[in-house]
Amino acid sequence: MGNVAPAPAPLMAFSLEPLDPIPIVDIRYCRTQPTSIVIPKRLYMTHIDCSLCTVDGEPLFHWDGRKTALMDHATSPTVVAHMSRKTHSHINMHKVFLESRFLAKHQIMRILVDFPALYHPTITSVVESIDGDRVSFHVSGEWSERSAILSMSRSPFETPVVVARIRSHGSAASPFSEYVIDVVPGVDIAAVVLVCIAIDRIASVLRGVLY
Repeated sequence: MGNVAPAPAPLMAFSLEPLDPIPIVDIRYCRTQPTSIVIPKRLYMTHIDCSLCTVDGEPLFHWDGRKTALMDHATSPTVVAHMSRKTHSHINMHKVFLESRFLAKHQIMRILVDFPALYHPTITSVVESIDGDRVSFHVSGEWSERSAILSMSRSPFETPVVVARIRSHGSAASPFSEYVIDVVPGVDIAAVVLVCIAIDRIASVLRGVLY
C-alpha cells in the first residue's frame, strides 16, 4: 500500500507506492502512472461547461455544468457520472449515478459533506466499486487553502490509505481557488474528482456562490 513519499516534482503527482486498481467509475481511470489534474473554479462555482485537463494539457474529462455530469467525451460520451443534489432538504448530499455503453444507469456513490469548522469539510461517503467492494473517502488538511490529503478505506477498521493530494495551482492562490489533484497510481481518477467536486460545490452553496 502507500508509504511515505519523497519530495514531489513541481508538476507531477507525489510518488507513493501504486495501489492495486480499484475501479469505481471505470477501470480506464485506474492509471499505472501518477496523474495530476487541474480543477478550474468555474466547475464548482458556476453551471458552465468545461474541460478537465492534466497539468500537461491532456484532456481527461468533460464537465456538463447544467446536467452536473462528468463525462469521458463532450459529444459522444461512453461513460457518464451524473451528480444529483436536492435543493430544499439534504442540500449537502450528492448522489452519483453512473451509466455507460454497457451498463444501465445505477447509483454508485452517496457523498455527504459537512463543514463543522469553517472551511474544514468532513465527508461521509458510501461508494461501491465495480467489484462490489464498499469504500469510504476521508479528507484532512486545509481544504479552502488547497492543502489537503484525500484517503480511502474499505471498512471502519481499516487504516485509511492516501489516494490523492490537493494543492494550489497558479501564483495567485486564494481560498477556494483553482487547484490540482495529484492521484496515486491505481486509484480511480474519476471517483476522486467526483468527491472533490462534491466538497467544493457544497462549499459554494454554503457560501452563497452557487444555488
